Amino acid sequence: MAFHTRSRISRMLPRLAAVCLALALCGPRALAQDASGGQQMPAAVIGVINLEKVERSSIAWESLRKQINDRRALLQKEVEKLQQELQRKAQEIESQRALLTPEALAAKAREFQAERADLQEQTNLRKQRLDAAYGAARGQIRTALNEVLVGLAKERGLNMILVAGEEASSVYFARNELFVDDVALARLNKAITAVTLPEDAPAAGAAGQ
Repeated sequence: MAFHTRSRISRMLPRLAAVCLALALCGPRALAQDASGGQQMPAAVIGVINLEKVERSSIAWESLRKQINDRRALLQKEVEKLQQELQRKAQEIESQRALLTPEALAAKAREFQAERADLQEQTNLRKQRLDAAYGAARGQIRTALNEVLVGLAKERGLNMILVAGEEASSVYFARNELFVDDVALARLNKAITAVTLPEDAPAAGAAGQ
């Protein structure tokens, strides 16, 4: 009997309803009343999905990957241009060292340090905004995948979907036939083919150059 094994039992993905889509489905699989009037828990009907595999195999993920790589390359180009300008200013200050008074040299040094600190701050801010944009765009894929899984669970009468994968897993082992990866990927590709990476503000000093 083929099994899928995972060792990271304790790591749980805090998305898609905290790893499990525990769907209390109505209808024939709803909680049944026993003779004493109490409620009986329904039998577990389980599916398993490798979230990272499905997500990163999707058409929408390729759209996101290209956009984020292009945006990172653009940011790197802008930062390198500003760094070159700072380097030019540093060389200019050094070439004037013998001509400037100590006070004037100190003033230019302070101005240079302030510009360098501002560039570092703006670079960090741009990276944080880009990370946030990436998270928002990835959330579009996760939202679509969540809807796919909810529909799949209702269709197959599943009341629980467990997550397997490298980033996080709630599965120690599972029979291969419990996995819903292939059908989930096919439906995800029909549901969403592209994502929109939110725009980011230009780096300080880059506008108009």
